[in-house]
Amino acid sequence: MAYDPNKLQLTKVLQQLYRRLGGVVTLATDGTQSVAVDSKLADQLGEGNIDDFLNGGTLIVVDTTDGNAPEGEFSYIEDYNSTSTSISLSPDLTAPIGAGDRIMFIGADFPLYDMIEVVNDALKYLGEVPVPDTSITTADSQTEYTLPAALVGKQLLDVEVQGQLGDADNNLFIPVENWKPIPPSTMGGNGTLVLPQLAAGYQVRLTYLGIHPRVEAYDANISQFLHPDLVHACVFAHAVQWKNDQNAVQGAPDNALIALEQKAWSQFDRARILHPITIAPRRIQGMPHWTPDTYNRSALNPPYQWYG
Repeated sequence: MAYDPNKLQLTKVLQQLYRRLGGVVTLATDGTQSVAVDSKLADQLGEGNIDDFLNGGTLIVVDTTDGNAPEGEFSYIEDYNSTSTSISLSPDLTAPIGAGDRIMFIGADFPLYDMIEVVNDALKYLGEVPVPDTSITTADSQTEYTLPAALVGKQLLDVEVQGQLGDADNNLFIPVENWKPIPPSTMGGNGTLVLPQLAAGYQVRLTYLGIHPRVEAYDANISQFLHPDLVHACVFAHAVQWKNDQNAVQGAPDNALIALEQKAWSQFDRARILHPITIAPRRIQGMPHWTPDTYNRSALNPPYQWYG
């Protein structure tokens, strides 16, 4: 994966969440891979400019002056020095923060790694989405393949085979006809996928309905089947709910935050109406009307091989 400002990635979801929760956006005046410095922070924080004030919080590099790393990256705030207005990070970013890079920071009330879990909880809450799987590669003299474990009990929407090798950006995937999933013969089995005889060495792409894959890296992509506004609304509601649950466990409920949670869930309900998840129907397989003698093999050459 790679950071793409035009895609909805985990960093964008966290940036939107932290902005709504009081995150501060500013310009760095200096930095390294492990430290961000903003000489204006003393004035900006005022009486809050004390040592360790931001400890346990989160820093995100919103964008950089050159559009390169560490744009989009985030890290845990290990220490804040009020004299040098420097924010120490752990783990290190992949490249130094530079003067003019736009950074966001927030305190420890909504910790980074807890919020990553909140994002994953929210994505599960939104329900199943089409998920690709490319773990099967065709083999000689084989028409039966073990289904990947992730597909057990899932609805298979489509099966395609790679149309050409050697170009990762132009695989020319071709729909496979007459595929058939067979349930496992024993409890705990994976089941079998029956395909027509295909040439060896080609990737098979299965599309199934499943829970959104887990996201952890800053550049992890969110499914394009989920509208950004729907994702943001769901994550915000889950984050405020998480904080209220924490407060309840500690015996310190916050009435204002409880009211905010109710508002957040109302906003999510509205987003769900405005941006429903649209999933293409399972591809219906018709009976083939061609024969090996009359079918134009060149259109699918070489993935398909025929008997006889």
